Amino acid sequence: MKTVKSISVLIAALFILPGCSEPENSSKYYDSHVYNAFIQQLEISGVKYRKGENLSVFYPINQSQKAHAIHDEVIAKYYPGCGGSFTSKETQATVETELRKRGIPYTIIELDEGPKITCAPEYQEAFTKTFQSVILKQAQ
Repeated sequence: MKTVKSISVLIAALFILPGCSEPENSSKYYDSHVYNAFIQQLEISGVKYRKGENLSVFYPINQSQKAHAIHDEVIAKYYPGCGGSFTSKETQATVETELRKRGIPYTIIELDEGPKITCAPEYQEAFTKTFQSVILKQAQ
């Protein structure tokens, strides 16, 4: 009888305790485009989440591995290790023209701070040389 009473008290406590939820992990972003891409991929993948303040996202710890894989994919799209942002539209346009002339594939990514040119990591050296040649020509 004592065991049944203890189990009943435990079950009642579980229903009475306010604010109890499953443990969560979180990610914080500093760009709304990256944040929104992460949210979109979580939805597509069926990962439960809740939005926090200031571009933060919370998800159950038991889905952390899946959420981290999604995070890595999103970051690789926006920050592949090749590319750059420019102080002027003219410089960016000149770099784009030179990249096309040299057959270097690139993508324009929109970020809160403005457009950014990105390319696959295997083109990083060619991109850097192209960028440097544009800057040197502009400095003359």
